[in-house]
Amino acid sequence: MNQPSIAELSKLIGFLYDGHIEEDPYSAFLAETRRIIDSNFASITMREPKGDDGGLLFVSCEALPKIFVDDHDNPYTDRYYTSNLMTNLPWGTVVSLDECVPYRTLERTELYKYCMAPIDIYHMVGVDLRNANGLRFSVRFCRPKTADNFGPQ
Repeated sequence: MNQPSIAELSKLIGFLYDGHIEEDPYSAFLAETRRIIDSNFASITMREPKGDDGGLLFVSCEALPKIFVDDHDNPYTDRYYTSNLMTNLPWGTVVSLDECVPYRTLERTELYKYCMAPIDIYHMVGVDLRNANGLRFSVRFCRPKTADNFGPQ
């Protein structure tokens, strides 16, 4: 992982603030963060999928579309989001996937087989935050199985 400079961190904050006005919302923030932390996948969930509401998910991953809005054709947002092992994290606490479930257990789940493995997601780190209205939004970053796990940095 690259150690970001103050200039890079400032640039990321700018990308985050401007993300809502991009043609592909938050794509600059997600792509630049992926570059800095050597990640192959990044996402921001602004609205969680619930019932008939497919949610609002912005993604940075070469293998997937950039935005999922009420997408019931996507197996993750339609079926597997509720079985995600990293939902409803403690507010403001960065958590890694292996803190939630052992990798051997993960590899036996449908979530892993149908949603993660096909796009080479294995190591994951995330944080859940609250917006100004107190609603949860989530940020996740992932690496492939062949990469190093996220460390304490």
